[in-house]
Amino acid sequence: MANIPYNQIMASRPFRVLVGDRKKEFTIHADLLSNMSKPLEALVNNKMKESNEGVAEWPEVDEETFVRFSQFAYTGNYDQRIPELLPLAKDATKILSPGPGVASKNSWNFGSEDEPVEEDELYSHSTQYYNKRTSSSKRPKKQTPDDCFPYPGRLWDQFKSLQYEIPESPKEGAKLPPASYSEVFLSHARLYVLADYYDIQKLAKLSLRKLHRMLVDYQLVKDELLSARIDNIIPLIEYSFQNTADIGANKDELRLLLTKYIGCKAEMLWSSVSFQKLLAEYGELSAAVIGQMIQRLDQ
Repeated sequence: MANIPYNQIMASRPFRVLVGDRKKEFTIHADLLSNMSKPLEALVNNKMKESNEGVAEWPEVDEETFVRFSQFAYTGNYDQRIPELLPLAKDATKILSPGPGVASKNSWNFGSEDEPVEEDELYSHSTQYYNKRTSSSKRPKKQTPDDCFPYPGRLWDQFKSLQYEIPESPKEGAKLPPASYSEVFLSHARLYVLADYYDIQKLAKLSLRKLHRMLVDYQLVKDELLSARIDNIIPLIEYSFQNTADIGANKDELRLLLTKYIGCKAEMLWSSVSFQKLLAEYGELSAAVIGQMIQRLDQ
């Protein structure tokens, strides 16, 4: 939530946003919107047409993303999309689960939904959090090198240790991320793209943090379900490179996050024809991935 008095927010005029191709109308308090970043302050108060009429069109933003954006504006956090169970096999949950070490009690949530989580605990490495809250008798068997492709060593440790610090982030009670699915990944990436466009740094960092935590827990395991798991990653990579700019020196944080992940999981991802086509289509992606692979050779 913006760092301005609540009574000021509620007393401010409504600002309408027409979202998506259908121009679905949403309303948000003008002072709250303008306080989120300088570009949004200009949108609301620059005395141009949008400012004078109190309405703006965001055709490139889908409705679900705007709802999460407004939720963040008012609360400082947002709920991610819930995965969909699809009849991909006799046991669809096996296909859609992230693999050994993550799914719990046929639920898409880690731990109890009702138990509040302190911020420092919530944003610590989620595997540690899961292990701490799960009795030893229920903990999944620890993965061994024989269960997966060659482990990329310190590069994966570096990926897991990435931090996205949000200044003055409030304490919160929130649900831990559910088992991964492509639209869940995309819900974070879409918010990042919106936040990056309007320079909303806290939202950008929060979306990166949530996405990073999910990727750490989303295990790609060498088994008969590997192809289905990779299929959940491909739309995330493609969307991210379509909607972010190559500004050089790994300055776009979403691209950097994903190329580091790909560098760690390249052997498994390469088994997917869709991933190979993605590398052939996006030269910027290929170059970034090669850079990450060179780092592995140096370790």
